[in-house]
Amino acid sequence: MSFKDFLQKIFSFRDQNDHFQNKERFSNSDTFLTSHHNLPPQKEEVTALQMQHSTQDALVLIIYQDDYQREIARPQLISGKLGEKVNFKLHPLPNYDLINIHGFSQLFFSKYAIMVFVYRKQDGAPIFVNFIDFEENFQLHKPLFLRGKIGEAFQVYPPEFDDYKLVSVTGKIKGFYTSNIQVTTIFYQKKDWQAVEMLTAFLKIKKYTPAFKHVEDHRSFLNLHPKTTWKVFKRLLKDNQEIWLNLGSFWVKYQKDQMVLETEMLSTVKLPQKAKLIAIDQTAKINFVANKKVSFFDAPNGNLIGRINDGQQVTTSAKVFIDKTYWYKLISYGWIPGYYLK
Repeated sequence: MSFKDFLQKIFSFRDQNDHFQNKERFSNSDTFLTSHHNLPPQKEEVTALQMQHSTQDALVLIIYQDDYQREIARPQLISGKLGEKVNFKLHPLPNYDLINIHGFSQLFFSKYAIMVFVYRKQDGAPIFVNFIDFEENFQLHKPLFLRGKIGEAFQVYPPEFDDYKLVSVTGKIKGFYTSNIQVTTIFYQKKDWQAVEMLTAFLKIKKYTPAFKHVEDHRSFLNLHPKTTWKVFKRLLKDNQEIWLNLGSFWVKYQKDQMVLETEMLSTVKLPQKAKLIAIDQTAKINFVANKKVSFFDAPNGNLIGRINDGQQVTTSAKVFIDKTYWYKLISYGWIPGYYLK
């Protein structure tokens, strides 16, 4: 049933009820007058009839709307007597502000009346959207600032940037405005970057080595001198298998003839309680699949940090027996299972 039909039904019922009551009242009056036509009318009876008429039933319909005339709560139907005070309690409407009232009256002034209470949704807290280069931690675009009403839906569509691909998102890209500030950060990565790993290592420079502010720069930022040691924070593996090392505020391309990379000191390697680390100094060769590369790791059973060609000559500096497998530490690379060496 529509709201309009609901009103018509209520008012129609009230009209019919009043008509019936009036008809009954006058019918009784006719009987009284017919049966007692020889009696003079009494003033107090007339007064009582007038009082009854002046305090007849009345209805007030209370409607709740927003500022777009949309119903936001169930209507209330309040009954009373003409001339009496209208007593009612408004519905609680969290996140809304009352901005206007139509047809308000403190008294029942008519048989039928309508009051409309108009509300407006409160503003939600803003949503900040950032677009960040994942590896170098700088903004690819100025942040977006989104606003809306509490409870309204929002959705962020990540834009595309030349030479970049989307890698991860923190926060929500789809949800609702609330009373709390929300932050969404969308991370991008260079398209030809295969993997970036956090790395704690030290780079020992053997020859003059150019360093770059950014991996894609063509002009060097400075030259690293031989016999210097630098702390490494990240390792980048590109699709073309180039390895780049982040030294804090600049990058160097890894070249094994110009530098030595120690991924950790032997004393800091985390091992199972019963495992015993043995220092060695042996040469070996990678034994994998012809023309393929095998992965090496930052620790035994650790994170992948790079790949090395089959047949590559390497030098091992330590070994450890874990889970029925010998792991070997390769100087300038990382850890590799012994069955890939010969």
